[in-house]
Amino acid sequence: MVNIHSANSGDINSMFEVDLRCYDYPLGYSEFKTLFACLDTFRVIAADEKTNIVGYAIYKKDSAAGTLEVIRIAVLPRHRRKGIGSKLLLAGRDYGITANVYEMFVWVPEILCNPGDSDDQSAWLLASGFMATIPLKPAMFTMYGQKVSGIKFTRKIDVT
Repeated sequence: MVNIHSANSGDINSMFEVDLRCYDYPLGYSEFKTLFACLDTFRVIAADEKTNIVGYAIYKKDSAAGTLEVIRIAVLPRHRRKGIGSKLLLAGRDYGITANVYEMFVWVPEILCNPGDSDDQSAWLLASGFMATIPLKPAMFTMYGQKVSGIKFTRKIDVT
């Protein structure tokens, strides 16, 4: 059984290990430490199974805009397709409700929006209640310090 909870600085080593296994460009250890130093802006949520962290999500709140950006979601490969990522998204939505934001969004590189492709992220986001920005036209955003063509997916946060 997977437990979803707010992460704390004691979880950094485990999340760093998950990140190394999930991303070609993992976050640095110091970047994880920075997240926990800025908890008024960032929220980190972890998923653990038998006290081992198997996934996490990072959210960035923009109170002025009323939005919550999904910065990163990682789930270890052997734990995927078990609903853990969806539970991390729901926990982000719940945080958004308490943080008084009305919308979640995530930027996805255009190359990862190919229905039928094993790396496609758009189908999962659509199934999770997100919608691609209309008109569907790629925009540039920064990823790993580079400008990347991507699509913004948004989801309203229903407070009722």
